[in-house]
Amino acid sequence: MAAIARTVEQIDGKSINIYFKKPGGSTFILFGCATTVDYDFTGAAIEKTACRAGSKRAASGDIDPPTVTVDSLNRQYASGAVATNISNKEVKGWIRSSTPVDVMIEFGGMIGDETETGTALLSDFSVKGPQEGNSTASFKVNFVDQTTLGTTAAP
Repeated sequence: MAAIARTVEQIDGKSINIYFKKPGGSTFILFGCATTVDYDFTGAAIEKTACRAGSKRAASGDIDPPTVTVDSLNRQYASGAVATNISNKEVKGWIRSSTPVDVMIEFGGMIGDETETGTALLSDFSVKGPQEGNSTASFKVNFVDQTTLGTTAAP
């Protein structure tokens, strides 16, 4: 069956998928489907400028990278080799060692849906479950630079 493209761009889709690329790896691996996400994109920072004529507020030119708090994520595991999965132990290791990880967030999952990719430091990792053979997790994605917007391509 051929992949289907979204015809109405204003709809984000039913799922928000989180992918990680293992340090040194070349392929994004599905970590899970987020059920609750708080996406914080602050935009341009405001700075107060002062001079004799008074003070004004203006954009400083600095734009903070986004932060994504995943309050609930249903873990997804590929059947097969360990290389195609990411363990909770690996994630905790990345956090302990402050290892930057490439992250892709896929808003939807259909061809043409928005993706956001960037390098991030993970924090606040918590595992819940297992529930019905599956575990859930929560964590924070702290992007270190501005992210790159893209779209979901055909497989």
